[in-house]
Amino acid sequence: MTDFVAHHDTEQMGELTNSGEWLSVFSNKSHLDVLGERIWLIVGEGQPRRYYLGLWLRAEAVEPDATGAFPMEIQGHGRVLGKDERPLLNDESWFAAFLRRQGNFGFGLNPVGDTAVERELKKLAERAERASV
Repeated sequence: MTDFVAHHDTEQMGELTNSGEWLSVFSNKSHLDVLGERIWLIVGEGQPRRYYLGLWLRAEAVEPDATGAFPMEIQGHGRVLGKDERPLLNDESWFAAFLRRQGNFGFGLNPVGDTAVERELKKLAERAERASV
């Protein structure tokens, strides 16, 4: 199993929304095999840049983006965190090094590539789930 990470820029793409049963992540990379994999979406906003965990999903369908804005739309079930639920990542001890390895998210949808980071993302997701109950 491979975890992937993607970035959502609120200034360019607007706020995250949960508009139905399926969640979506969009990508310019149409060649990645992500079916069945977990995708973490990191939200970036403001200057200086603040990064938050915005959503996660398990990829259940991959198809061309119907709007044509991106080559690929990945759909699945998961969880969108509301703006007030999102954990800030900037202060996490592991995040600065992860951000550098991900090219400040300039690589687009990309494997997380670090099991320790995957564990930390899972912990943050679990905390967010418990806090919302």
